[in-house]
Amino acid sequence: MGVNTTQFKIFAFIFGAFWAGVAGGLWAHYLQFLHPSSFTFMKSVEVLVMIVLGGLGSISGVAISAVFLTILPELLRYVKVLFNTTLDPRMVIYSLLLILTMLLRPQGLLGGYRRKVREQ
Repeated sequence: MGVNTTQFKIFAFIFGAFWAGVAGGLWAHYLQFLHPSSFTFMKSVEVLVMIVLGGLGSISGVAISAVFLTILPELLRYVKVLFNTTLDPRMVIYSLLLILTMLLRPQGLLGGYRRKVREQ
């Protein structure tokens, strides 16, 4: 078809690495101290859930799910107070969200949504 797939893969890698570097710089500036213990297994699960919930091929869906999953722990703080427990209900909620997403909408939140581009 004439499309240089190697060039597009390298571009996607460079593009992703650039934004990961920007995010890491902002994170380091926010914390003012970085240590390997800052990046736990739970942080990896949060990122994975954001991507799967939003849709693997949808940037806008991932952004919406990232906002939702950033606000969710603050809302769940009231659940911990209400039931007077020391357990963290996030893992259970994340598991249920993943299971429901895979069963009801396997393509993710906005996985099938494509923005229409106007032709000029």
